[in-house]
Amino acid sequence: MLISKLYEIFISKITSLLFFLIKLGPVPRHLAIIMDGNRRWARKKGLAPSEGHPWGSKTLNNALRWCYDSGIQQLTLFAFSIENYKRPEEERRKLFALTREKLEEMLDSRDIIQRYRIRVTLVGDLSLLPEDLQHLMHSVMKETAKNEGPRLNICFSYTARDEICTALVHMLDDLLEQKLSLTDVNASRLDEYISHGQKVSKDCLAPDIILRTSGETRLSDFLLWQSSYSLLYFSTRMWPDFGILDFVRLLFWYQHHWKEYQKLHRRQGR
Repeated sequence: MLISKLYEIFISKITSLLFFLIKLGPVPRHLAIIMDGNRRWARKKGLAPSEGHPWGSKTLNNALRWCYDSGIQQLTLFAFSIENYKRPEEERRKLFALTREKLEEMLDSRDIIQRYRIRVTLVGDLSLLPEDLQHLMHSVMKETAKNEGPRLNICFSYTARDEICTALVHMLDDLLEQKLSLTDVNASRLDEYISHGQKVSKDCLAPDIILRTSGETRLSDFLLWQSSYSLLYFSTRMWPDFGILDFVRLLFWYQHHWKEYQKLHRRQGR
């Protein structure tokens, strides 16, 4: 017991030192994560595919602390794609049960969300979800709406194509109702429709980095509109195995590419 306690203290001190060193350089304002590999991780362990999600949830709890302790202002997670509705019903049922559990934890004053004063936004077609899950999601957004700490955007029942199509439909409605003229239609205006359609305020930044775990090297219909100038980082780690050293490596990689990234933004006038 004593050895375990000393080990925890040692790891805590090392982590604090690593974050101190990271903060000496530039830190991304907005990190987006495709949390991939839960099911493959479970299969390698001889477990049912759905058993990987609770382990991935533990990694997420750690990642939230790492992000906000290192100074990252916004975190966006790809939690559930519209394409995932094609998965077996039993797997979806277990995943929704885990989601309910996590949302209820967010409403607990002792949870990391409340301790860090994090503002939570759920992004996606929530109408496709069970009603009780929709209610919980809206409760979390309402409960955290006035929090002035970091931002957490959770893409659930989401694809980028659906997000863009929904924004275009709303723009077309306004054109037909003459609330908008053809001369007003441009990329900047569509950007506003995408943001407002998801009830994400204008202070939501484009992601500096999109991280995908598991070794896959594609975006899988995630933040396609917002990621034009994002750095892409692909880790071979399965999400449940993604640890503090992997996270630190990611931030040092960002700092190594930071000057190049800033030059790109200046050329684009961003």
